[in-house]
Amino acid sequence: MEIIEPGAGNRLVTAIEILSPTNKIAGAGIESFLQKRAEVRAAGANLVKIDLLGDHKPMLPLAAQDLAKLPPWRYLVGVARPPKQQAVYAIALRKPLPKVRIPLANNDPDVVLDLQAAFTLAWEKGPYPMVSKYDGPPPGEMTPDEIAWCETRLREAGFRK
Repeated sequence: MEIIEPGAGNRLVTAIEILSPTNKIAGAGIESFLQKRAEVRAAGANLVKIDLLGDHKPMLPLAAQDLAKLPPWRYLVGVARPPKQQAVYAIALRKPLPKVRIPLANNDPDVVLDLQAAFTLAWEKGPYPMVSKYDGPPPGEMTPDEIAWCETRLREAGFRK
């Protein structure tokens, strides 16, 4: 998704990227992602990266020591503002998705994107409950405690016996 400024010749203000599994696979997917990131930076625009894949392979440009300072997380959201400001939202598996501040142009105040509300709406209006498969183990690497928590949630939602 892109936020543009029509009064400035449709200048790109903010790009919002929701990462997909292909963004993290070597080859065309990651190359496309990195190219888009470079284009947004070259345009002097803000970049919001939403990573809800839960694979602990961050696509945010974070140094190892900065990554280690984050609280325990399963998902990450990064908000990069030129020239080198970045906010990182570290999201634990058991927590609701956060409200994220989305930067706009110049001195315009940020808008708040309620990720949990957006995710819930997409889930309820989309085909996801019908096409998602819940008969196998949860995806990705999880601790036994996380797996137990997921199993409980799936039973409570009626997806497991």
